Amino acid sequence: MKRPQRPPLGSGIAGKEVPKFTEFTTTPSESKVWITPENDLVPLGCWHYEYFHDPKISQKYGVIFGEENPTRLAALRVGFVRVNYERNGGKATIETIR
Repeated sequence: MKRPQRPPLGSGIAGKEVPKFTEFTTTPSESKVWITPENDLVPLGCWHYEYFHDPKISQKYGVIFGEENPTRLAALRVGFVRVNYERNGGKATIETIR
């Protein structure tokens, strides 16, 4: 299954206002979000395991779990992007699978 091409982040999508990533705070020192295949920013108030195992989310995006496909990788394989920004040092970690 071929994923649709993702427009550049921050470009605005169909008139949506794109929030700044740093507006999302997970802990005082970090901002962590997932970006959906539709480019929506999803700051999680729970573990990503809980979010992606919600049947509404896993069925909507076709997330398939298994012993060889842990939650994080399963989400990345269907087009999600994981971003972790460390405020103190300015380090950004971006995870994606193309």
